[in-house]
Amino acid sequence: MKADLADSTAQIGAQKVWAEGDTGTGVKVAVLDTGVDTEHPDLAGQVDATASFIPEEPEITDFHGHGTHTASTIAGTGSASDGKERGVAPGARLEIGKVLNGRGSGQESWIIAGMEWAARTGRPRSSA
Repeated sequence: MKADLADSTAQIGAQKVWAEGDTGTGVKVAVLDTGVDTEHPDLAGQVDATASFIPEEPEITDFHGHGTHTASTIAGTGSASDGKERGVAPGARLEIGKVLNGRGSGQESWIIAGMEWAARTGRPRSSA
């Protein structure tokens, strides 16, 4: 068995929806996970806002990889695979909240803070 995003999007009928012109354009999606690799070609230009809720990891850099995978599954452009591995909604805009650390774990308070950020403001919190 092999994990393949192209197979997954085909299973849910994403290509049909894309052909009808719906790519998620105008939709904002909050990804609360391990952060994001902002240098990943599939996510270039897809991220509108970021915030880390991990005291010892103030940057949103994804040291675990799961957050980048999740963000790409949602709104990846497929740039790294010549369009083959596009996310379900490549037109969506992402707001990345880092609520899990580089080991993939976190405190409930970090997760709740991330959910509140996503629900209320969707903007980076102040470091003041």
